Amino acid sequence: MEIRRRSLQFGSNTVLMVLLFLGILGIINFLGFRHRLRADLSSSHNFSLAPQSVNVAKGLKQEINATGFFQEKSPARTEFKDLMESYRYYNPKIRYELVDPDKDPGTARRYGITQPDTVVLESGAQDIRVRNISEQELTSAIIRVSREGKRVIYFLEGHGEHGLDDGDRAGYSSAKEGLERQGFEVKSLLLLEQPKVPSDATILVLAGSQRPILKEEQGVLSAYLKAGGQLLVMLDPQSQADLDALLLDWGIRLKNDIVVDPVSRLFGGAYNIPLVNTYFQHDITRGFNLPTFFPLARSVRFNDGKEKELNYEPLVETGTSSWATTDLNQKEFRFDPKRDEKGPIVLIAVVTMKGVDSENSKPAAGQKSDKTRLVFMGDSDFASNLYFKSVGNGDLFLNTVTWLARDPELISIRPQEAKSGSLLLTPVQGQILFFLPVVALPMVLMVIGVTVWRRRKRL
Repeated sequence: MEIRRRSLQFGSNTVLMVLLFLGILGIINFLGFRHRLRADLSSSHNFSLAPQSVNVAKGLKQEINATGFFQEKSPARTEFKDLMESYRYYNPKIRYELVDPDKDPGTARRYGITQPDTVVLESGAQDIRVRNISEQELTSAIIRVSREGKRVIYFLEGHGEHGLDDGDRAGYSSAKEGLERQGFEVKSLLLLEQPKVPSDATILVLAGSQRPILKEEQGVLSAYLKAGGQLLVMLDPQSQADLDALLLDWGIRLKNDIVVDPVSRLFGGAYNIPLVNTYFQHDITRGFNLPTFFPLARSVRFNDGKEKELNYEPLVETGTSSWATTDLNQKEFRFDPKRDEKGPIVLIAVVTMKGVDSENSKPAAGQKSDKTRLVFMGDSDFASNLYFKSVGNGDLFLNTVTWLARDPELISIRPQEAKSGSLLLTPVQGQILFFLPVVALPMVLMVIGVTVWRRRKRL
């Protein structure tokens, strides 16, 4: 009787433990379903979305439907599915569906699909097709399909500026492509033919003007700024644009100098290519941690006479070992305390009006609008084709433009094109990698085997 009672008690405890264990598993499963966690343990974070993709996904307010047309065994099908699951992790308003055009030709015909490995993104009345399945392309498509209204960026031309369609080293075709990926429409503007900034201009960019900008054109630029325009000015050393008076009126004081940074030599660059890896706190540089470098840059300072009227914020400056010199033709770069200005040297600065930045303000006649935003950069070559895709140059340029356009969700580090990784070893590392698996490990196993064999033989 006692044995039966103990058996019953033991069995009841066992059942209770099993039920408790199942209950804990159920709670963990419920919490995991409601609060999903993901971790990317790869060294290059190949399985994580870029910061901009995360910001775009989180910022979506409307639903986006993505229909992927892939054959059953297509490698792009798996890549698309993994990417869409990553987007959905941050916002369930992003939905997707996989369709095999061979098994469901009716749906493919309805969408006008003639080639497999095509994705159609829909939001409201807009739809966009994507053929190259990558995070970069999908994030760009999500931005464009979810954007209401048209954002147009005009680049001033006619004064030796960088060409938007120029694919050479000094051209801006890469910058144009990057802006179009962000959903902007990029156009050129010749003020000699159209003596005013178009009303649909979101931003106006002066990208490396080399020849004089006429007084009439400067009058148009001044009127544009006073009316609340957004202007990005990039002027190189020795530029003949003749914008000193206009910029001085907006708090920017220029000096005909060039910035020298000996630290650049440590990274294989030249003395006159300053390297920057620290930034001032600003919306443009929020979360930005990539180094940038500026070939042949000039300094920028604030016009103290505008202190009561304007906010001046330095954005990028060089290190303490740098300096600015007015001797532009020197062959050996040596600091001269009588002539040169010791670093840090500001290369990029932001100017806004004092007070609240109002979206609906209307200036009185002759007064400046507090909607105005002006960014000055002492170098235009850093955004050229030769340097645009180097480290953080392209991201800094695009962040600046999106801040001027008042698109804060696009200010971040953008997804990059996938690159194949290579493991580079020194000769010593190569010898170690050969010795351990090919020589050392077999020798250890051989010694262990002989030792065990000899011991068994003695028994």
